Amino acid sequence: MYSYQYRSLNAQAREIRLLQVQKTSDESTSITISLRHANLDDAPRFYALSYTWGDETPTTQITIQDDNGMGDVSVRRNLYEFLMEARQSTKYWSSAWIWIDQICINQNDHNERCHQVGQMQRLYSTSQATLVWPWSWSVDSLEVERIILKAHPIDTNQAISDAPTHRAIIEANCLNVALENLLDLLTYSLYVKFLTSPYWTRQWIIQEIVLAREYFIVISKELFRQDYIVAVTNFIRKKLHVSFMDFRGAYDCLERLETLNMYHFWKWADRIGMNKRRERHWMSWDRALRLSEGAYCTVPLDKVYGVMGLLHEDFQILPDYNISEAELLRSMLQKQMSMTTTDNTDRWRNVYKVLQAWQCTGLQQSVGTRWDLDIAKYGLRRRRKTFKVVNLALKELELHEFQYTWEERRADWRYYYRYMMPKAVRKLTYKGSGLSLEPLDDESETEQELYERSVDPWK
Repeated sequence: MYSYQYRSLNAQAREIRLLQVQKTSDESTSITISLRHANLDDAPRFYALSYTWGDETPTTQITIQDDNGMGDVSVRRNLYEFLMEARQSTKYWSSAWIWIDQICINQNDHNERCHQVGQMQRLYSTSQATLVWPWSWSVDSLEVERIILKAHPIDTNQAISDAPTHRAIIEANCLNVALENLLDLLTYSLYVKFLTSPYWTRQWIIQEIVLAREYFIVISKELFRQDYIVAVTNFIRKKLHVSFMDFRGAYDCLERLETLNMYHFWKWADRIGMNKRRERHWMSWDRALRLSEGAYCTVPLDKVYGVMGLLHEDFQILPDYNISEAELLRSMLQKQMSMTTTDNTDRWRNVYKVLQAWQCTGLQQSVGTRWDLDIAKYGLRRRRKTFKVVNLALKELELHEFQYTWEERRADWRYYYRYMMPKAVRKLTYKGSGLSLEPLDDESETEQELYERSVDPWK
């Protein structure tokens, strides 16, 4: 069969593609999916898949069918196993429309990729829920099993299941049916495998989970909420006295789950207007970039694009995978400065925070050779130093530099005078000048005169 030919999306109408897995009783046949175009503003109810692409090989051919015909495409192993899980499942989610980037985006069309990445915020916020697929539950990893058995020669899960107090512990802790079923499905080995999956270090899951209305983890064709996973994991660890100490990644995963759940709640509160003050949390690039620290992605620019959906729409930039890292930083700073409508001080402070957060991403540290060496040494209180660092960066990025205004110099002197000058010195009075170094009112003209007579403490 011929390769599938994608029909172009209408970018002006915010079109996306949605797929539906066709059911069949013959599991030996190739997977066939139906593909349709839909307007994101009035699309049918659909799920969005969050998963890892995995290795480029091996790949498997699947068949795509639409109104114009059919054709084959190659998908990687992890996605193929999810599609097999959906075809075999009898649950509602497996028959629903699903958005999957590997199939629903023409990966050979650069313009379409950039356009669809720019729609991630609206897409994941519009979807009915996000389906989390960390890895295939049907194919066990022999390497992981070997490591687990080496650390725990006794089959811990078998010991748990055969323990006479197993049922009593479950009943005593009043686990509901869903938690009990989850505990039966996931053996200790599978828990460790789940918590140490590379999925949890993936860059894109940050906005895929945080932006979702709600998200479910697909386990053995069933959907389970994230808090069920945490509850059962804590149950195994605390009540059944099973330790995860040999697997540091398991604890890192649980911490990451808690962090993502916290940001997910904040976004939900923003969406319903419950907390207007929290909206300001997403008014600067540094907030989003710091979430990228420690995350993994194949394309370096995704360190930025992978969290851009968390920001307010006014701060977002047009994704472009053909630009350099320096050009990307320049676009970010331009947008940050143009959207900061407050005074000059707040503008350069925000730029400095973005430059600091940029270092956390592991991207190109400097356009030139100087400003990246100083940026981690000074906090915002070292105004003259941080101001110099900001202007060095802006100059090398060919952006408009800030001017050190009288108001900023005055604020520098006031901070030095109140918090850094010894108390004994502050009480001195200049003879003959009639000026005291005691704290003065902010509107006092005498303070300006005093500043002009004093020595600049930062020189």
